[in-house]
Amino acid sequence: MTLATNDTSADPADETPKWVAGALATLRARIWLVALVMALCLAAAVIYLRNADYTYTAALRIAPAPASARESTGLGALGNLASLTGVTLESLPATPFRLYVEGVSSREVAVRLANDPELMHRAFAREWDARNRRWDEPASLTTGLRNAVLGLVGAPVPRWSAPDAARLQSFLATRIGVNQNPKTPLVTISMDTTDRQFGIKFLTRLNTTIDTWLREKTLARTNQNIAYLTGRLPGVTQADHRQALFATLSAQEQRLMMARNPAAFAAETFGQIGASSTPTSPRQVPILTLALALGLIFGLVLALVIPRKTA
Repeated sequence: MTLATNDTSADPADETPKWVAGALATLRARIWLVALVMALCLAAAVIYLRNADYTYTAALRIAPAPASARESTGLGALGNLASLTGVTLESLPATPFRLYVEGVSSREVAVRLANDPELMHRAFAREWDARNRRWDEPASLTTGLRNAVLGLVGAPVPRWSAPDAARLQSFLATRIGVNQNPKTPLVTISMDTTDRQFGIKFLTRLNTTIDTWLREKTLARTNQNIAYLTGRLPGVTQADHRQALFATLSAQEQRLMMARNPAAFAAETFGQIGASSTPTSPRQVPILTLALALGLIFGLVLALVIPRKTA
């Protein structure tokens, strides 16, 4: 007696769905289309990289100046309470260093920087006509399209105005980066620019301007305090009050002395101001890789979507 064998064993190739087999066959027949789309995407990326404005990153690292650090330590019992609640000492008082960081994009700093014509001409180089020595609105396709869309939807269209302190303040807010690391007292102020030397010069001028501004504010306030305390002393007869006034006056005199010191007042540079030796944007390898990946995806989609000609 012989057993009948089942000759209808399944072949793995026969288990492939018909639509998968059809898609693979289509892709094999249209591999040229996938390669063409990838080549076009790669060519577009190369054209973009050849015409792009390469930017460098200039960086300035600052730390609290000795005078600034000393002014943040006179908290007494308040400092002990802050340590118990988990609040850092630097976050409580308005120290010169904290004001320095907050003042990077302030209007007062922008006004002082705007008084330097050379700095303004280089910051807004696209709008400065050096030949005719005047500001001109730059022609831009993206600006024209934006204004057309805004006018179409009824939104107000912004008008061009010559660069001034207000525009420089916007420039500071958008182009100057401030990186604060809570684990260290250092703060990094950076700027992306197509001109490495201008980036270094701009950050140098920015640092000097902020420090000078805060020094002048401290000198003015301290002189006012000293004048007030000096005027109050002759009229105070109680010993305790006179002693308190003398102590306060001594502290103000010390603060005035530190503010008059020609050294850095609010923040001092930690190392030299420098700029990257190679462009930080755009990056060639990621862009080329992305172009190839997008070309592959679009090519596969087109190869599958375009209907095949029937005989």
